[in-house]
Amino acid sequence: MSGLSPREQRLVAVFILLLLLGAAWQFIVAPVIDGFAARSTERDRLVATIQHNDRLIATLPQLRRRVERQRPDRARFALAAANREMAADLLRQRLQHSFEVAGASISGLGDSEASGRWVAASAEGALTLDQLVRLLTELQDQTPYLVITGLNVIADRAFQTGKLDLMTVKIDVAIPYSRTA
Repeated sequence: MSGLSPREQRLVAVFILLLLLGAAWQFIVAPVIDGFAARSTERDRLVATIQHNDRLIATLPQLRRRVERQRPDRARFALAAANREMAADLLRQRLQHSFEVAGASISGLGDSEASGRWVAASAEGALTLDQLVRLLTELQDQTPYLVITGLNVIADRAFQTGKLDLMTVKIDVAIPYSRTA
């Protein structure tokens, strides 16, 4: 087997040089360039976040003024109570009072599941249609306003007798509470 001619040796040398240049590009230059691009993208994202935060900070005085204007209305939308237990007790008392005002008998009163700064309660009783309307009106018109999260009406006797009679009604309500000063 004969050796390589000078031309073939140059071609092999050029091929090896190209391989070395390709490897250097793949393993040294490209990762550095990709790192610069990634850091540039991250820098742009951080600049956008800082600008957003600056705009948000600039609106703080306006938000504080809005909170101060709305502070007197807080009593219309949240129970004032020192803790969750007191707020739940106030809500149960309000439910019981509303049933009494409507002229209905209450057979069950209890707590329901609520999260965060909300308390929830449920009540069950026997009501006529007029009493149910009075109960809902009473609950709707009192402040602080509450949310009726569930209302189950069972009127089985109406199917049996053919006329509307006493209905078993279960009502679930929830309301936010705030700590009193």
